[in-house]
Amino acid sequence: MFGFWLEAEQFYTTTLPILSIVLLIVIGSMLFVLFYTHKGSKFRKRFGGLLLFVLAGGLGYSVWQHANYHHWLQQADLITPGIRAERKIFGSARPVSPEIVELNRKVNLSNQFRALDMYQEQNAEREISNLYLGSSGMNHYFAIGDEGEYAFRYTGEVEYTDRNSYVSGSVFVLKDNRFESLSFIAESAHYLETFYINREDAGKVTGELPRQILPISEVILNWVFSNPI
Repeated sequence: MFGFWLEAEQFYTTTLPILSIVLLIVIGSMLFVLFYTHKGSKFRKRFGGLLLFVLAGGLGYSVWQHANYHHWLQQADLITPGIRAERKIFGSARPVSPEIVELNRKVNLSNQFRALDMYQEQNAEREISNLYLGSSGMNHYFAIGDEGEYAFRYTGEVEYTDRNSYVSGSVFVLKDNRFESLSFIAESAHYLETFYINREDAGKVTGELPRQILPISEVILNWVFSNPI
């Protein structure tokens, strides 16, 4: 996969753009020969034939390489700055600003990671030992610390379990660490799939909530709780 990616990226970001420019020049030269040389002249026949050979060869090479590498286009279309922190333009790596990378990594990119060949999906879990305080509609509250001054909120559907409360989801890791040299992230954030609340704890809620309520993302780090894009 790594070798395929390097070759395909070289073709689409460097070879093909250069070849396109060359073929445009060839087409322009053919038009010049067609309109500004004498019909039947040796120069027209020889030079025109050479240009036609170059044009046919360039187009044939492009079609052949595209047939070999077109899967790269499908994969490249899935990549965002949250997955790869650089772009290739004419074979040159252009870093994406850290601010844009950070913003993109806070988005649920599980669908993109799942479709990329260089990543493999693994299960992820994290136990939540915080006291469950209760719910209001789709909002579920958990205490922070023992002072009762702060809480965090999760908004969304939950399921109940006999285990301790926990979150379950997926994390994606590179199959080949050489992709890190191309600025691919080695391991994604953990993406929530199901939020489980202990059934017994849910029956002991007090209904009293602290004034300071934080979003869950500020408390449980490296997890993304939004829906996938």
